[in-house]
Amino acid sequence: MTPNHGGLVLIAISLLAALTVELLPLPNTIQPWQPPWLLLTVLFWALHRPGIIGMTSAWGAGLVYDAALGSPLGAHALLFCLIAALILAAQRLLLALPMIQQALWVSLLVLLHQFMALILEGGFSHGTPALLPHLASALITLLAWPLIHVLLLDKQRRLMG
Repeated sequence: MTPNHGGLVLIAISLLAALTVELLPLPNTIQPWQPPWLLLTVLFWALHRPGIIGMTSAWGAGLVYDAALGSPLGAHALLFCLIAALILAAQRLLLALPMIQQALWVSLLVLLHQFMALILEGGFSHGTPALLPHLASALITLLAWPLIHVLLLDKQRRLMG
């Protein structure tokens, strides 16, 4: 397997695994604490391999996510693209930051994603939404980002150079 093919396989497997983990049925008490695994994986690859995973891939991942959730087609695709665009715009800055600062930036982007998803899904039309689950997901991202980094960065370096 050549490095390019191995790298593409690694990216595809990681995105599929992230989608699978995100769609696992969890108890209602735990569900709000689950980070957006697919979004985080897309952001990791957009940050480290922008030539392979960029806006088109973010759009595709968002469409798959919309189809899996049964949400309006294109809602999460639009949000994934917007967040990926912000990561791509700040790529050099983010790569120069220590891991904890990267995690903080990504958490803020996840919080932005959560807030915009709430708006798109009409969460404010029925009164004030419960914001704690959205804040919880963004806070857990602080722990999930280093985990994704550790899991994927070493494999990425070995396969893609």
